[in-house]
Amino acid sequence: MSCARPGALASAAIAFALLAAGFAQVSTARTYVPPFDAVKTDRGPVFRDGCLIYTDAVTSPPCRYGVVGSKKKVTVFGDSHALQWSPALIKIAERRGWESTMLLRKNCTAAIVDTDPVCDRWRQNALKRIEAERPGLVFVASNTASNTYVRRGGKRLGRAASEPVFRRGMYRTLLRLRRAGAQVTVMRDLPMSRNFVPPVCVSENVRHPGRCSFPVHRPIAEAYDFAAARRLHAVQIIDPLRKVCPHRVCRAVQGNVLKYRDRGHLSATFAVRLTNWLDARLQNPFTGARSAAVTNPARSILNVNYNQDEIGPGETSSNSLDLYLPAESGQQGQVLKPVVIYVHGGGLMTGDKANRMPEKVRLFNGLGCIFVSLNYRLSPDISDGDLEGAFASDRVRAPDHIADVAEAIGWISDHVGSHGGDPDKLILIGHSSGGQMVNLAGTAPAWIKGRGVSPKQVLGVISLDSDTFDVRSEADPATSTASLSRRIALWQVFGTPEEEASDPVWDSQSPLLAADPSDPPFLFVTQSARPARIASNGEMATRLGQDPQDSVLGVPYDHEGINKQLGAADDGSAETTRVSQFTSELIGAAPAAGVKITRRPAKKVFVKVKAKGRTRAARKRALRHARAKVRFAFKGTGRADGFQCRIDRKRFQKCRSPRTYRLGLGKHTFRVRSLYPSGRPGEVRKVSFRIVARWSRA
Repeated sequence: MSCARPGALASAAIAFALLAAGFAQVSTARTYVPPFDAVKTDRGPVFRDGCLIYTDAVTSPPCRYGVVGSKKKVTVFGDSHALQWSPALIKIAERRGWESTMLLRKNCTAAIVDTDPVCDRWRQNALKRIEAERPGLVFVASNTASNTYVRRGGKRLGRAASEPVFRRGMYRTLLRLRRAGAQVTVMRDLPMSRNFVPPVCVSENVRHPGRCSFPVHRPIAEAYDFAAARRLHAVQIIDPLRKVCPHRVCRAVQGNVLKYRDRGHLSATFAVRLTNWLDARLQNPFTGARSAAVTNPARSILNVNYNQDEIGPGETSSNSLDLYLPAESGQQGQVLKPVVIYVHGGGLMTGDKANRMPEKVRLFNGLGCIFVSLNYRLSPDISDGDLEGAFASDRVRAPDHIADVAEAIGWISDHVGSHGGDPDKLILIGHSSGGQMVNLAGTAPAWIKGRGVSPKQVLGVISLDSDTFDVRSEADPATSTASLSRRIALWQVFGTPEEEASDPVWDSQSPLLAADPSDPPFLFVTQSARPARIASNGEMATRLGQDPQDSVLGVPYDHEGINKQLGAADDGSAETTRVSQFTSELIGAAPAAGVKITRRPAKKVFVKVKAKGRTRAARKRALRHARAKVRFAFKGTGRADGFQCRIDRKRFQKCRSPRTYRLGLGKHTFRVRSLYPSGRPGEVRKVSFRIVARWSRA
């Protein structure tokens, strides 16, 4: 197998299987699209129609695409870095019945800043046109690279000096768009290749396109597009970095597609390939819940680094999470709110925490919950059939994914209280492979226990169309009936048979093997048109001791539709209703942690002190040393998972019932409080009593 890179494939048997399946090999010469002689001009129909202005014109032509004449209007606003997304956006407009207007000018940022007079006049006219046409959504993208600048007093500022001006200018632009009544999506800018032109490099390394990869480099970790958007909580941010440059490496090709047309722009051919990815993330302003979302948006805290083991890089996304808080969360006097934790799908190779968020946020915030969506490390993506670098020994693979999810849950348990959340009311929800992760966290408590989280903190689990309940049954070539492509994907994320033989992990990643009736309640949502899915989810429910008739819901959607329709205003199935009901039932069945004192001393406790034959001084000493033994018994109520006791002014300490003290004369107060599973204190009960001396002459 000389055609494979040394160490790239786990074994000769796997390599043979890949060849038999027709997967691309590293040294096989490929025919690339677009062709090398056409890639430079592969900019899409918007450019061909003259809608990227680069003359002295200060207004844009009509440039309408999608369903022209539709009342559902959107606008794409920016420079050539917005243009590169137009092929995918046109496809989305056609799917969703939108009319999409392109307002684009070369080298002209959307930020309201002083660059050059023609650009500034064009931008002002474009904003006035948006305000007049009142689109429901404005998609904004601009170049943030090191070659962008502003002018001040007629002089050109350097990139670093320009950055704060850009941030203020972009904030003004976004605020103006929001005040015009539009929802706003900001597409974060991608890094550029600094040392070579990717398509030229590939043409010189046709058999080895991996040589044309370049590391992620953003001159400013949080450039002005991202920084300004974060200031406005109602603005959606989409960061394509993990999709285009997974694992912080930007490959020049994907399969046989040239991803770039120059140093810093995607080819139109590749952009079209991203249509489904972008469609799954781009908000829809025309749903029935739009008006509520605009008038009362959830407060959001985005890209929080949950890495508790080390200080993450300046621009980390793999170990980050987003918090979406109901408007009143954290206010003084408010009751702590339940927390719903979402884990995205994508076969453990793709996906992002921003996927389909608006609908889910509205749903769970509306139920009075804080909603958290998290990222985790992903295995290298081979879903397109390109196996260059597959099965590398140092790749991200199980148990890295569940370890990250457990770490995130640990961070949430420790910190969500400061945001008004209840760490003892955690509900886990995941779609596809994210469903497998929450299934595993709910049935194999060792993962979250290792992060200081008690399984009792998890009220329940919602699994959205997960299908990997037993890894070995699908991954083992000796017994599996799964397709070869399915097995290859499993080997990439869970380990090859050779790796499994030396370092077994398959069984530890299988929720079915860990499930038992002691686990929290589960709700399974899956495709009603696929009997095998209904059966596998039913088997999991049975293993949990639940009735599949009650806990497995079949809905008339495909795999992505189940994720898309949850919380959507046009969900015609029982999915949103059943998930809402299940969530409310879990919260309602979680009482407070209380304590009841079942044994206590009398209000007066007498202790005998001998008086016969003692001097006055001796009697005083006897009173000082007099001690009475008192005992208390108590029991927990509700969700009590431990106790802390305190006598008089001493500190609370963990204790068990019964609790005994030897105390001197005088008034005393005993306090006992329950502990929630997280260790958070609950209800306090107290008993006051007095120890009195009773003289004895005996």
